[in-house]
Amino acid sequence: MHLLDHYELYLIVKGLKNSMKILIISDVHKNIKQMDIILSKNKDYDLKIFLGDFELFSREKHKEQLNKFDFSVTGNCDIPNLSKTYEFITLNNNKILITHGHMFSSFLKKIDFKKLNDFARKNSANIILHGHDHIATNITQNKITRFNPGSISFPRNGNKPSYGTLTINNDGSFNFKHHYI
Repeated sequence: MHLLDHYELYLIVKGLKNSMKILIISDVHKNIKQMDIILSKNKDYDLKIFLGDFELFSREKHKEQLNKFDFSVTGNCDIPNLSKTYEFITLNNNKILITHGHMFSSFLKKIDFKKLNDFARKNSANIILHGHDHIATNITQNKITRFNPGSISFPRNGNKPSYGTLTINNDGSFNFKHHYI
């Protein structure tokens, strides 16, 4: 993060801004050109989060892409150990689990959502951001909201390519939105 980014975050945390806007991208799968178009059209966001799967095979190129985001996690198609497999951040009284989702897979399921939700609940998270299954999702269940922005490259379930945004207000309320390309 740059110094200005820290200042913006300070204003949000101290309640001097009305809300925080977060850009969320997942499952790029080598489509860096499309990702860069999305990033260039959305420069006014306070934070940018990447949920894994650049699918780049050069450590240098992978690190270069990671530097475009404030928070990122590694996916199953990424070079291991360049970022965490999950991370928790707290913004305006919301504890957010950021993960690609592949760590919560089982033999029969792309993602075992019970495992994922149990992990979030055990760690007092009320929001889960994940990718991996490429399905744009926004579901609240048992006071936990699970959001998948979808994939900008290979969407599933008949969806168009997509990314997501999250707005968190000072009172802790939040709103997710899918943006279809």
